[in-house]
Amino acid sequence: MPPGYFNDDDDRGWSDVDGTICLSHVADPSLRAAVVPASEYACSICGRTRQPEEPPFAVPLNDVLTSFMEAFWREYTRMDQAPYFNGSYVLTTDTAWAVSELASIAFESTHSDRLSDLFSAAIDDPEVGTLDAPVGTDEISFAWSRFEETVKHESRFVFAGSTGPGREVIEFLDRLGQLASDHSGLIKHMPTPSAFVRARTLPHDLDWYHDADPGRQLPADARALGPAPAPQASANRMSPAGIPMFYGAEDEETALTEVAAYTTDNHAVVGTFHPSRPLRMLSLHAKALLPSPFDETQLELRVLLMFLDEFQQVVSRPIRPDGRQHVEYVPTQIVAEFFRRAATPKVDGIVFPSSHTGRSNYVVFATADDIEDKSGEEVRQRAHPGMDLHGPETPKLLRLDPTSIRLRRLRHRIDTSDAGTFTGRTWLMNPGNDDW
Repeated sequence: MPPGYFNDDDDRGWSDVDGTICLSHVADPSLRAAVVPASEYACSICGRTRQPEEPPFAVPLNDVLTSFMEAFWREYTRMDQAPYFNGSYVLTTDTAWAVSELASIAFESTHSDRLSDLFSAAIDDPEVGTLDAPVGTDEISFAWSRFEETVKHESRFVFAGSTGPGREVIEFLDRLGQLASDHSGLIKHMPTPSAFVRARTLPHDLDWYHDADPGRQLPADARALGPAPAPQASANRMSPAGIPMFYGAEDEETALTEVAAYTTDNHAVVGTFHPSRPLRMLSLHAKALLPSPFDETQLELRVLLMFLDEFQQVVSRPIRPDGRQHVEYVPTQIVAEFFRRAATPKVDGIVFPSSHTGRSNYVVFATADDIEDKSGEEVRQRAHPGMDLHGPETPKLLRLDPTSIRLRRLRHRIDTSDAGTFTGRTWLMNPGNDDW
């Protein structure tokens, strides 16, 4: 929003404030750049005054408020622009809360509360709208909702034509494709020492396994611990049935927790794989990469990453294995397939947060033919001394370290916290109950 866009206090939604503020209190670089150079010799916020021969160190507080509010009205709307239903505005939030959220980014933590109170008092509206803000995810979130609806219930395999459901799917995927660029900040380059921990549950009690029968041995190599062969590959959140991918985690706890959540098996075997070459992975850990709301040059990327933060919650959320998971997985399976086959530059997989531990899960676009035991390379070296491993017999993409293989006992936790209360006539669900 350009300076001078608002003609008066009523148009712009806030009143001027008096005072000055040290530039050092403005923590956000983009906001600070908008109000320099310093021109004042005192700070109303911390009480600092000029020392002999000291240059200016502060700026008018109203200049900061003006730049702050230009960003604020990009993130929110005036209350009278919010939907009106049954005599009141809906889809709004408390102005003081909204200001405090932005102030926590803009200012030093020691002063953000006071500045938040000052700026909130200058704003006319007690509540602000959260729908259809200039910089918001409503449009792309609606596009995602349409994408979900389309691929679940309308068109899943044919995305042709200049109009209709197929065209909407293509347009949405093309927009997501921007995330695969290095400019997005979401590409994570994972070197060869990186650990991809994979767990496989054991469907039988331990006494079922014994060395006498080769078919009853505990998993102990890459083929047994890696992705299933294509005919046996079941549906997962990123891969449909029959199309295997490698699922792993950054540590053993996350790998075990992920598999234990969907089985009653009592034991699992874990092992650590390492890539034979650096991997270019798309990370869905977007929140920490959000551009500043005060940086007008990065607003489009901010919207995309704000949406991606919402999207990773969809990817990470638990899905009940009730038979409908095959439908619920479809949207994320198509997104994964798009990044696997159509993204430019190419990515090797996707990193997303675990809903159980918050740490990283990995899906690598690798099949059973792309993995091997770590000793496989050593065997080839002994058989062919001096062999160029970057030639026809390049090592497989992921290699299992046999010394990392462990047998672990799974403990299935029961959560006894109250999810709801029955009053005698009706159920009252407690806030935060995600199952409702």
